[in-house]
Amino acid sequence: MTTNKLKLNDGKSEFLFLHSQFNHSLAPPSISVGKESISPSNQARNLGVIFDDTMSFSPHVNAIVKGAFYHVRNIFKIRKYISKGTAEILIHSFVSSKLDFCNSLLYGAQKRDIDKLQSLQNAAARIIAGLKKHDHISGTLCDLHWPPVEERIVFKLSLITFKTLNGSGLSYLQDILKFYRQARALRSSKDYLRLEEPTYRMKSYGQRAFSV
Repeated sequence: MTTNKLKLNDGKSEFLFLHSQFNHSLAPPSISVGKESISPSNQARNLGVIFDDTMSFSPHVNAIVKGAFYHVRNIFKIRKYISKGTAEILIHSFVSSKLDFCNSLLYGAQKRDIDKLQSLQNAAARIIAGLKKHDHISGTLCDLHWPPVEERIVFKLSLITFKTLNGSGLSYLQDILKFYRQARALRSSKDYLRLEEPTYRMKSYGQRAFSV
């Protein structure tokens, strides 16, 4: 950092120690950087995403739901004064954008967190369609061409993978994706453009890696 003429701001520096949710005893009490001692935090914000020490992203989901529902309530108050098209524009600006931002990180997240985001999407769809709280929403989501939250996450991962394999993705992602190659050719085998499935150790972390 000295070579690149950079300095650390102790007031803006955060120390996040990632660990298993079943073992909290591994985190060191603090680290020393120069004359400053920085204690580990439970969560830290990076590029608008809240990372927690177990990578559950529950604090991030809670922040999305809290902020987006604030806009949902405000749009609901003025819904009768605006058209359906205007309501849809407002929902996309204040709700859908939050649901889609970095949502690929939520792959493998806990079901209760995905359900919170789905409730948010359902509430937004009901406002556009003018439905009541307990009206069925599946048909409305189809009419709006809104995939459920979990499918939106899978779609984002699939899109990133497609771009990476076709040379328009990030270079560091291209290095970790490799096509599957059989040891010997078989008459029954066909080229389905399969990818290698890397091994992993921890289900809570390894199974959620992009390469897997």
